[in-house]
Amino acid sequence: MMRAPLLFAAALAAAAGGCDRENPNELLTTGSGGNTAVNTGGGGEGGTAGSGADGGQGGAGASTGSGAQGGGGTGGGGSGDPNLDARVLSYTEALRSASFKLVGNAPTVQEMMDLHNTPDAEKPAKYASMIDEMMTRPAFAVRMVEFWKNALRMGGAAAGGVPSRDTAPVFAAKITVEGLPYTDLATKTTMTCPTFDAATGTFTDGECSNGIAPVGILTDPGVHALYYGNMAFRRVRFFHETFLCRKANEPVAEPSAMVGPNGPAGYASPWDWNSITGGPAARVDFHASEGVICANCHATWNHRAPLWANFDERGQYKPDIAVHAPIIDLPFAVRADWIPDGEPTGWKFGMPAADLTQLGAQIAADPEVHSCAVSRMLNYAMSRGDIVETGNKVSDKVIAQLVSDFTANGYNLKATLRSILLHDDFVRF
Repeated sequence: MMRAPLLFAAALAAAAGGCDRENPNELLTTGSGGNTAVNTGGGGEGGTAGSGADGGQGGAGASTGSGAQGGGGTGGGGSGDPNLDARVLSYTEALRSASFKLVGNAPTVQEMMDLHNTPDAEKPAKYASMIDEMMTRPAFAVRMVEFWKNALRMGGAAAGGVPSRDTAPVFAAKITVEGLPYTDLATKTTMTCPTFDAATGTFTDGECSNGIAPVGILTDPGVHALYYGNMAFRRVRFFHETFLCRKANEPVAEPSAMVGPNGPAGYASPWDWNSITGGPAARVDFHASEGVICANCHATWNHRAPLWANFDERGQYKPDIAVHAPIIDLPFAVRADWIPDGEPTGWKFGMPAADLTQLGAQIAADPEVHSCAVSRMLNYAMSRGDIVETGNKVSDKVIAQLVSDFTANGYNLKATLRSILLHDDFVRF
């Protein structure tokens, strides 16, 4: 079931009175309680009104509803946008939408009737308990495996000497379903290649076997086999898009107000221009700046790529570099093809990493990675499609509280999804 992206509505709608279009709080109307009411008027699920944190859930003609749950009656003037003001609270509609996300099907008639017949004051708790129950079903695990296969753009059993392309998405789904820290995706050192039984919705721990100690999905053999390519740049793109939710073909790989020294006009990366290989003597000239300034992206990418260069086309880790340089005869690359001798590798400028273990720690500590994870889940809940594939970005102001809660709860993405489904904007239509 498709639904409007309500949590974004305030950020995307044109606001009256000079409001900040990216700040949903600027569009909320002041209620009488500690929080605010989003909308006014119109046909909610009941006639109960209230004030303060619990607010009102009133229908048409109800008394003023204000506070976090407010909105059935008059909310004190509205947002100034008729689409926002027309929304009404409906836990039954929210349950339908949430059910498709969580278990892949509509709720039963009995479930809908049970929620419909629950007294208005008890509806929020009843709805929350039904969300919690859905998250315990095998179908929820199935949905999360499907979600991560789509997000990582990979899947498929091992065949013909090629490793399984299921292990990375299954590992990500296991982390989500079991409420484990999302940061495990970049840091966990054991059991990073689990399997999944869709019939029972159960995960079985499993170790990867590709010649290197595991570091989350950074060492996953299926990832490295699927994204094998010259100078490991396809792998760089995969991890860039997976953890940062930004397409790798954006004009600058690492946008920054600080521009690195020694670059030509138009250079926009924070890295020193000379921190990557280039010039007439280089086998691959990353200092090329005619038309497109290659270093705007490669200044970052060249500091990551050597860390993934020892995985061969079957995802096996080798003692030597196992990817080719895109020049005549396709020789194997050497470290100096990416960065000069002595230049350290790293995740971002100012975030050095000498090996994949350190790289994983830098990824796990990156606030942009945390925001990316929350944004992915928010887009999923709101039927907006994958954030990278569709380009459906989420304003930092919209997700600020969710990201804060995500970091405070130990990077529990399941808890974040639950918070989104219980959010006041998710239950209004």
